[in-house]
Amino acid sequence: MRGLPQLLGATGSWLAGGGLLLAATAILVFAPAGGPSIAGLGILAVAVVAMPSGWLLSRRFGPRMAFRSVMLVALADVVLLLFSGTAGA
Repeated sequence: MRGLPQLLGATGSWLAGGGLLLAATAILVFAPAGGPSIAGLGILAVAVVAMPSGWLLSRRFGPRMAFRSVMLVALADVVLLLFSGTAGA
């Protein structure tokens, strides 16, 4: 049985996953009422730089760099989720 990751290949799967993770980060920054915060925009900028950097570094140093960049962006998403909640609700 072959699934979508096998059809896309390693690079295609990584690019699709990275694109979806960046889309989730953008939603977490822009979706809360009141507009994006400066910290949220900074986290989004770091995510936009970290994902392609991890992919490029994985070409030279192995897949650990890509994994680390994904974990960095996922951690940033958790921080955005924690700080986007309403206080006292």
